[in-house]
Amino acid sequence: METASGNMTDFCLVVLANDEAVSHASETVRSRFAFLAEETRMTLVSAVAERVEKLAEHGDGGPIAVSISLEADVIHGAVSTEDDTGEGTASRFEIFLSDQD
Repeated sequence: METASGNMTDFCLVVLANDEAVSHASETVRSRFAFLAEETRMTLVSAVAERVEKLAEHGDGGPIAVSISLEADVIHGAVSTEDDTGEGTASRFEIFLSDQD
């Protein structure tokens, strides 16, 4: 899906659960969503960074998936892990764009 300006609205990133996970996820999200207003973008980056950090520190060491979907008035996000048995942890968030004026 694309915005009216041609920017893609769905995003998925997989990072390794290591010391660079937070910085890699943060920088990728920051640059990928450069078209968002600065306050909204920083709120999104913070939401992703907090969740990636928690899963990197307390997860099983497996890959961490970040998925983000933009709609007209809300950003839906999820940061998750999954182990070999299919069990996993997911932390979901929403950022309402009307709150970011």
